[in-house]
Amino acid sequence: MLNRLIAECVKNPDEFNQQATKLYEIIKMRMSSRVTSFLTAESLFDEIETCRNLQCQRRLFHMYHDENKQTPTLLDLQQATTKLYEQLLKIRIKNLNIEEDLTFHSRPFGLCSHAQYFPEYVAKAIIYEIEQIPQINDHVIQPNIATDFICRYHTRIAGIEPKLHTKHFILQQLQSVYEANKNRINITSIGIYEEILAKIISQIDFFVDHPFLSMMYHDNLFLGICNSTIDKEMNGTRDELQILLRFNSLAEHQSTQSASVRYIVHNGQLTRASFHTKAFVDEMCRMICESNSEKAKTCRLISDILNRSFHDFSLYFDNELFRLSTVVPPTKEGYNPLIPVLWSTM
Repeated sequence: MLNRLIAECVKNPDEFNQQATKLYEIIKMRMSSRVTSFLTAESLFDEIETCRNLQCQRRLFHMYHDENKQTPTLLDLQQATTKLYEQLLKIRIKNLNIEEDLTFHSRPFGLCSHAQYFPEYVAKAIIYEIEQIPQINDHVIQPNIATDFICRYHTRIAGIEPKLHTKHFILQQLQSVYEANKNRINITSIGIYEEILAKIISQIDFFVDHPFLSMMYHDNLFLGICNSTIDKEMNGTRDELQILLRFNSLAEHQSTQSASVRYIVHNGQLTRASFHTKAFVDEMCRMICESNSEKAKTCRLISDILNRSFHDFSLYFDNELFRLSTVVPPTKEGYNPLIPVLWSTM
């Protein structure tokens, strides 16, 4: 990741500085405090309720700049509460005996016996939060609304807004399950969307463990969540290979399993490979090292933008990768794994 950031800074120092300054201002705005005065306890309570709802949504969804500015920060509310009650306590009432029972309700939450089940709970929480929005009063959440909020979740977790091809694919998947279930008796949004959302959430979560994938997705080098039928559109040759990287298809994915990254190459015939989950970083390092070769410049990379080559992965390359992984520099003697060689020679 540092290699990529350094490359971007060298490429355009002024723009890099502008982006860094913008990020600093956003963080500063989130941490700033402005004491707000409330004349009544009711107005303060209403503001706290609004802030509470926003915080519940913020834990799951990316919030846009104007949405974050709508409510005070928690520090603002704490200071306003202290100021208001200091004024109320100045009023002395004698012989006052008040007793009241209070019931406190929390937002729905899940306790997982194992982390592999968390996508299902997050899917339920997302659907619940969407249903709490006053403007959404349909009996069942519409596919376009569900798509908007799962895309916000993608931005919140991966740190990058979904590309157009990802948005279209997610909408297509949600529309498909909606059409297949909308006429069932007593159907709910949970019944329609939980399974497919859990699969999508499981793949999005892979970005958390491997943040460099978010940068590759931003650079249009990694397609992320997409329609696997794109493989069939590849038409490379032995002289001009075509390569793409994507997640495993949703159809074959289980929400209780970790996502997989597929390496698809077409050199006259289609070959599909998968990064090994337990050796993912090492294999990614090896791929990046291979991208630094002259041959990589002739390999076309399937991407949202034109003129991408496999060599573009070299933006992430540095000789330090050889030390930080089990990848062996090409100048040293190395051995391939036994089993693939055994299968190819026997």
